[in-house]
Amino acid sequence: MSAANGTAVSEPSTTLMNTARLSGYLGLSVPTLERLRGTGEGPPYMKLGSGRTSRVMYDKRDVDAWLASKRRNSTGDGDADA
Repeated sequence: MSAANGTAVSEPSTTLMNTARLSGYLGLSVPTLERLRGTGEGPPYMKLGSGRTSRVMYDKRDVDAWLASKRRNSTGDGDADA
């Protein structure tokens, strides 16, 4: 996309998801994602704003990297985070 003056304009990022959308993407409940966020076991997130108006957002690239880190080949692989 380009502006009228010919300079490039980047498209807005469509990779951000709120907790409800992430819940559908991962098949995990919102309370589970909130618990994982609180314990530091969940995917990286961003907190936009402050106080009661703040919003938690997840970048899909971070979520996909987090998912890849959870990949195991067998039940004997154990939990690498423990």
